[in-house]
This record gives sequence, structure tokens and C-alpha cells, in this order.
Amino acid sequence: MSTEDRELQCAKCGCYIRDLTEEDKRLTEEYGIEPDHVLCDGCYEVWNAQWEREQQRETFLRLQGSAYQKGRIQRPTLKATFLDSNRAAEGMNRDQWVSIREHARTNEALFASNLWLCGNAGVGKTYAARCLLNRAIGFGFSVYEVTGRELLQLGTSFSDSDKKKFKDIGYASFVLVDDIDKAVYNERSVLALFEFLNTSDGQSVVASTANMGRDDFVKHLIKPNTGGNASTVDSIDSRLNPLAEYVFEGEDLRLKRKSVR
Repeated sequence: MSTEDRELQCAKCGCYIRDLTEEDKRLTEEYGIEPDHVLCDGCYEVWNAQWEREQQRETFLRLQGSAYQKGRIQRPTLKATFLDSNRAAEGMNRDQWVSIREHARTNEALFASNLWLCGNAGVGKTYAARCLLNRAIGFGFSVYEVTGRELLQLGTSFSDSDKKKFKDIGYASFVLVDDIDKAVYNERSVLALFEFLNTSDGQSVVASTANMGRDDFVKHLIKPNTGGNASTVDSIDSRLNPLAEYVFEGEDLRLKRKSVR
């Protein structure tokens, strides 16, 4: 009996498949696919969507693993994703997390502006920034994760290898500068920050975490360390734009966990 005369049932939902497509006929007859492996259109769409998600997940893990092996991201970043996010941190700053998730919805949205995540210690700033970084990996972009202190140490170093790494960081598509306000600021390091922002300007997104807001950062750490050069302040300030700033509030989650123990 040919497939045209068969009354096949969907292997998933059990509905009868009365109209086989030409592709169905080719697969079942030429490749010997058993009738119990045939899916109706609706079940096939669900299966195909699941298969695509699995392929995307495998690609993400491969790219993430490569970034980790190259020293571009740190071990805690491997587990920081929006799918497995820290519920305690999200609950403490729900509105900010809703906005951040929306910011990461598409690659166009993610790369629309630089980001500044500020607030008290231990409220989930770095975790949220790492989720954004992993989102960039999922979109297929190059990333780099570095502390503010390390970045400016590289930028002020006389070592050729440090200078190369400093440039490589600036050329990444998405750069996470963690604790940018914890670096040592002086005239040399401020100029190094300007060089970094100038390299990344227009081609990279810089996500910074800090205890202070962007305006206070410029006022208290950049302006006093420029030797009175107002143009340097203006140049750094302008290269931080466009900027989406998220303010995190709440108590230190690390201290809460320690007190429970």
C-alpha cells in the first residue's frame, strides 16, 4: 500500500494525518521512515522550535566555553544567565530586572547603548551584568570581562603584552568593566580610561558596575584627576553616552547568606 492510501496517525498527539505533503511522502518512501515517526504540522512546529532552541544552547555553550578558555570571562559568569537567574536578587530589584531583560531581548536592543549598573555592594549588579554579557555571547559577539583596577593597570603598563591585551579588550563587542570605581585614578589612569573608551566608541558596548552613579563617578573620580584639563572630562563623559543607567537597592545578599550559616 502506498503512503497516499495510508491513514497515518501523528506519533505525538495521535491525530490522523490524511494529507501527506510531498516531502512527507519522499521521507517515508525513499528513506524508510516508519509511520510512527511522522508528525502532524502542529506537533512538527513544536518539535522544530525545541530542536532550534537546543541547537542555540549548544552553540552558546561552545562559544562561552571558548571565551572562558581564552581568559575572556571568569568562572562565575558561566552560570549567570537569564534562564537560571538569582531569584533573590531579582526580587529585591524587580523593576530594574524587567528593564534589563527588555534591554537584552534582541541584539539591536542590547547594543543600543552603554550600561551603568550602580548601587550598594551585594545587590546583584555584577550578576545582572554577567547575564547581559552571556546574552551577547548567545548573539555571537565577542566579549571581555575585566575589573576596573585590572583594566587601568593594563592601560598604564609599559609591557608590550599588557598593551596588547588592553587593546584587545577595547576591540571586543561587549565589555564588562566590574567595579570601575574601585580602580586607582590619577592623570595617567584617567588618560588610559579615555583611550579605552575611545577605542570602543561606536563599535562596542561597555557595561560598568559601580557603587556610585555615572555623574558622581565623573565628578569625584575623573574630574579631580585630569590636571585641570576640562576637555578630558568632557571627552570621557561623552564617550559613555548613550547610556542606560540602572540603580540597584537593598541589603547585601552575601552578608545575608553568611548570617544564615
